[in-house]
Amino acid sequence: MAITGLGRNVIKFTVQGDSLVGKRKVKHLRWVAATAVADEVLNITDGDGFPLFESIADGANFIDIIPLYRWVDGIIIVAMTHGFVYAYCD
Repeated sequence: MAITGLGRNVIKFTVQGDSLVGKRKVKHLRWVAATAVADEVLNITDGDGFPLFESIADGANFIDIIPLYRWVDGIIIVAMTHGFVYAYCD
């Protein structure tokens, strides 16, 4: 597990397979894939497998963000080929 920021409002996930349990109010999720090339993927689900965020990079220096503004029960990085995911929480 390579998660940082626990106990703060910004949680950083760094590798595929990272996961957190427990309920959190997530404002938005952001994928920063600075070294990504086209067609690299991100797939994030909650603890029940419900999709929270899916994205496909369109080239280098790719950044994608999705607003959620809701409670989620668990966060799982199912697929992430490069980069980092930030969960901004209340």
